[in-house]
Amino acid sequence: MADQNLVNQVSRMRSQNMSNDEIAQRLLYQGFSNSDVFDAMNQADISQSYDSPAEQSFNPGMYSQPQMENQPVDANKISEIAESIIEDKWSELVDHVNRIIEWKSSMELKLAAMDEQIKNMKLGFDSLQKAIMGKISDSDSVMREVSTDIKALEQVFKKILPGFMENVNELSRITQNIKKK
Repeated sequence: MADQNLVNQVSRMRSQNMSNDEIAQRLLYQGFSNSDVFDAMNQADISQSYDSPAEQSFNPGMYSQPQMENQPVDANKISEIAESIIEDKWSELVDHVNRIIEWKSSMELKLAAMDEQIKNMKLGFDSLQKAIMGKISDSDSVMREVSTDIKALEQVFKKILPGFMENVNELSRITQNIKKK
């Protein structure tokens, strides 16, 4: 059974010519549960059908529970309220889904950008590796040439050095002979 203050609030809103949708939306916005709003609207309907002109407020103790359950329920009003609630919930769901779609799109863009950066870095590393390998190859060939030149020079020295030493010794003897004379 709904709170009497809530039932009175529904009755006041109806007296202000507010539709059931507007009433339901306002009460749900104020934090009342769906079942409290439905109960209050049904009790307000029952109250209006049983109130005499002298009695403007509904006394919940005045009728027993079986009498209230046997009262006709306005299916159109319930349908309007249900549609209003469903529409609100559907709007919220659509908003959430749209936010998820936007987030997904932004994440896809970011992932695509990161993928492109990774590809660019890979290309940069590949070109750097090729350049380093080229330099190593160049250095290797230069070192081989130097090694070959050193071996050739060694061979030349092996052949020339004994003759050169002989010539130096002979020049030394000649020089000493000249100094003695």
